[in-house]
Amino acid sequence: MQVFKAGRGRAVPGKLLKRPGIALDFARRAGLPYETARTRIELATLLADQCRAEEALEQALRAEEDLRRLGATRDADLAAAIAGGVDPC
Repeated sequence: MQVFKAGRGRAVPGKLLKRPGIALDFARRAGLPYETARTRIELATLLADQCRAEEALEQALRAEEDLRRLGATRDADLAAAIAGGVDPC
């Protein structure tokens, strides 16, 4: 199994990175706020690609809020751009 390093030296199984819903839950339970927010960005992108605009917007806005609170402005700006570009299909 492929493993990636998450914040604070915790390992994240590679299969979780392929399933953002599971990865989001994992990051939240592990207490990794930055990784949780970044996973929300990935989830928002996937949801937008599936024409699930309302859910995508919710995830992107939550990611932006959390990332701004963490001081990760570049990532927060990315989340805002994704939120602004969500198309209802």
